Amino acid sequence: MSFQGALWVKITNVETDLATLQRQDMFKAHFLEDEDFACLANGYDGEDVPTDDLEELSQQFNEAIFMSYHLLNQRFVYSHWIEGEALRELNYNQENGWTKVTGNMEAWESEFLFNENALTTLLESFDEDMEEEALEARAIWEQQTLQEDSLYPTIDVSELYQQLVDCLKLTSV
Repeated sequence: MSFQGALWVKITNVETDLATLQRQDMFKAHFLEDEDFACLANGYDGEDVPTDDLEELSQQFNEAIFMSYHLLNQRFVYSHWIEGEALRELNYNQENGWTKVTGNMEAWESEFLFNENALTTLLESFDEDMEEEALEARAIWEQQTLQEDSLYPTIDVSELYQQLVDCLKLTSV
């Protein structure tokens, strides 16, 4: 299985924003009325963030988000842009943990990454001789901050992807 990914833009005026997207030949927009973002189907199937598209679309529509994940390699990529600037960028893979963490923490991170159930599950997975890892995990949860090159918090990439689609009201296709 290859990467599964999509790019979304914020829809503030359904009539004009969707008409603008339809005039742009490179995108096929999908939008549901109860969602906040339209999904732009354009074959994003890699982990490379389409920064040029995100910059341009976030300038045009105020806000754009890109996410992708790969189940086999447990990789996750998230990039959130507002008005042409990257607000938050995250890269995770199961082997190396959080390989990229830039920008300010977003509200969803506390709920989905640093909840008590996730910490309890993680601590229960440690062997008795993994006290150092347990201390590191507790410290990260206490700070509620992702750290580049840290393995924690661990995530299920497809679950996080779906949680964000639901939480951020991203139209899925």
